[in-house]
Amino acid sequence: MRTAPQTTESLKLTRHANLRFSQRGISQEVAQLVMLHGSDLSAGSGAKRRYLSHQTIAELLNDEHSMSIVSAASRLELIITDDEVVVTGYRRDAKRLFPRRNVRSNRNRRIRRFEAQ
Repeated sequence: MRTAPQTTESLKLTRHANLRFSQRGISQEVAQLVMLHGSDLSAGSGAKRRYLSHQTIAELLNDEHSMSIVSAASRLELIITDDEVVVTGYRRDAKRLFPRRNVRSNRNRRIRRFEAQ
């Protein structure tokens, strides 16, 4: 059953999102920043994942937004519907926030491929 969205300063939240925000200590101000400036990726079933890209974070800091708000928003990811209603929100972990490439293994593969020729 889908709940009616609750509006908080133009931020539409489902009852579930409101509960999760309070449980996870996510402020409306931080969520609003992600909603306004975030980038979208597909989350399946017609939903979207919205987050702040590294470039957007740098631009927000240059525009003199509060460092603490931008820092909190940089770790937040929202799941939203097509009509911009927030279904839930959570903090991204370090693995998704800053994915690392295994450079050494890629280099070793190239060396082994070259030696095999």
